[in-house]
Amino acid sequence: MAALMLAAQDELERRRARRRERVFRDRFHPLDMYNDLELYQRYRLDRRTILDLIDAVGDVLDPHTVRNHALSSSLNIFEALRFYATGSFQQVTADTVHVSQPTMSRVISQVTHALLHLLPTIVNFPMSEDIPNIVQDFYEIAHFPSVAYCQSINSYFVIITSAEEDKFIREHLLQSTTKSDYWIGANDQQVEGQFQWMSTGSHKPVNYTNWSYRQPDNKDEEDCVELRAKSGFPWNDAKCNKRTGFICEHSQKTTLSDTCQPGFVKYENSCYWFSPKSAIRSWDEGKAYCQSINSYLVIITSAEEDKFIREYLLQSTTKSDYWIGANDQQVEGQFQWMSTGSHKPVNYTNWSYRQPDNKDEEDCVELRAKSGFPWNDAKCNKRTGFICEHS
Repeated sequence: MAALMLAAQDELERRRARRRERVFRDRFHPLDMYNDLELYQRYRLDRRTILDLIDAVGDVLDPHTVRNHALSSSLNIFEALRFYATGSFQQVTADTVHVSQPTMSRVISQVTHALLHLLPTIVNFPMSEDIPNIVQDFYEIAHFPSVAYCQSINSYFVIITSAEEDKFIREHLLQSTTKSDYWIGANDQQVEGQFQWMSTGSHKPVNYTNWSYRQPDNKDEEDCVELRAKSGFPWNDAKCNKRTGFICEHSQKTTLSDTCQPGFVKYENSCYWFSPKSAIRSWDEGKAYCQSINSYLVIITSAEEDKFIREYLLQSTTKSDYWIGANDQQVEGQFQWMSTGSHKPVNYTNWSYRQPDNKDEEDCVELRAKSGFPWNDAKCNKRTGFICEHS
């Protein structure tokens, strides 16, 4: 028996000897090592922008571990930025900061997902009152009229590819008794006489056409294509700075329920966006923000949907309350889903104990973090988190 124990001990010692010792290298911090120019050259962002990113997503990336030598959230962001800026292999980037390739892969994935969650707070479509100015500014840059408006409603300048589609559009315009001309998505700005569908950025050549008599004639540098009302809406080339009507189009493929905007989380037939800590709003501001990203304050209609949202918030370790789309501002005690304008009564509820209590005129509904995100009525001007939904 003693011999067997000695043999086992020897084998254990041999295995320990073969095991590679972990080496922890000192990690420098780029903010301390580089001046402003050197930071930009390596990470393609200036110091202020990098600090803003660390502030916006640092809490999400903080290591949830008590182990020594865990990477800090700010170093995670710098490593991911280095990878984005260089377009190099993960192993090459990992070597420069003395981590393994699997660690680098995990860091890039975590930072990317954190940034995607932040995306709707940084990139959003303009509100309706801003669109005319943006359209004009866009034209000054790209010399293509009204594109911004179509993009703001998740569509593009119409692309006409068949006589049947052309006929449908012309008949619709004729029935409307409009006297306006209408832009479509083609121009020949790149090569004179070679018309392309430019409204989606595809640059596909225009194969089907329905030109008016003796058109296109490129009179006075006419590069953009319109439907001309005067002759029953045949095609005509016109100056791109002409201010006239336009037609937007979107493909049904872009609105299927199995697709979500970047930063949204899918559940059943809806997509949900949870505002980060840096984006707090009143109920009305939250509603307006959701509308600006083509969604609405969340409408919860079942225990299953409520459970999904609460579990997501609990996993995120957030301490913020979150607005949902209901209030009783019209009739006290009669809560309605107001975020879409439907005014549908709230049938499913999950109120916190002794809520709603309408304390100090509390009319809007939030998910309350303190108790595991049950429902609570709160003052509508309270600034807190909010949840957007789109189908």
